[in-house]
Amino acid sequence: MSALIVDRLVFQHGFSQDLRMWIRNVHFFCVLKDPCTDKQRPPKTADIMPDLIHIGHLIREELHTQGRTVTWLSQRLNIHRRACYRIFDSYSVDTQLLLRISELLGRDFFTEYSTVLSSKKV
Repeated sequence: MSALIVDRLVFQHGFSQDLRMWIRNVHFFCVLKDPCTDKQRPPKTADIMPDLIHIGHLIREELHTQGRTVTWLSQRLNIHRRACYRIFDSYSVDTQLLLRISELLGRDFFTEYSTVLSSKKV
């Protein structure tokens, strides 16, 4: 896989420059076997960094736990519903946006990151 494609994939997922260089140096973009279907598949972000927090999934879970809809969230954030689905698929969210979502849903999503930091004793 060319360096340009790696850079584009990494940029789309919001990874840092350090991770981008690590992926290039390790050449991690190999083909993995999916244990469920026994077919080959490209690696997912969770394969690269298994302890990575998927904040989008946490937001989606909280939204559904509260019985709220994507339309409800998109109206209050003043964004299109498609943008909400992009947030759900994202491993990272802008801090200002995450603050607004935390206020709307009444849950502090920043504690997820604080827990990881305290467990690693940085």
